[in-house]
Amino acid sequence: MAQKYGPLQRKDRFMFMDQLRNFWAALHANKLYFYRNEREAQPRSWICIDGYTAKSAPNAVRDSKKKPLCFEVICPANKKLQFIASSPNDMEQWVTAINKRSGSSSNIRSSDTTNPDEDNTSTYEDVDLICASLQG
Repeated sequence: MAQKYGPLQRKDRFMFMDQLRNFWAALHANKLYFYRNEREAQPRSWICIDGYTAKSAPNAVRDSKKKPLCFEVICPANKKLQFIASSPNDMEQWVTAINKRSGSSSNIRSSDTTNPDEDNTSTYEDVDLICASLQG
């Protein structure tokens, strides 16, 4: 039984435009599983989140309606996986669940570490690989 599951989105840049990719995620023990949709029986991919940290990331998108829905998962190698939840409450639940399951005792708030002038358009290799496998 998963501790947290539900729809998430990932922002991708295609040609000079941002597009959102939808997928289904499930957190079980210390693994985050990725599916195309909630009916898929086998995950397309997964990551072990041991040592990862989750936090809200309102500056990850420019759309003011989506700002309270954004969060990122920071890998031990400082790579960032950025996601968009379906509601502010859902985003907080993802952050709390990931931090609890990853062994991280900190729940870093975005105001502690996010620079509002920071350009968040760089690629995130881990999520790009996940999205490629979901399309595949």
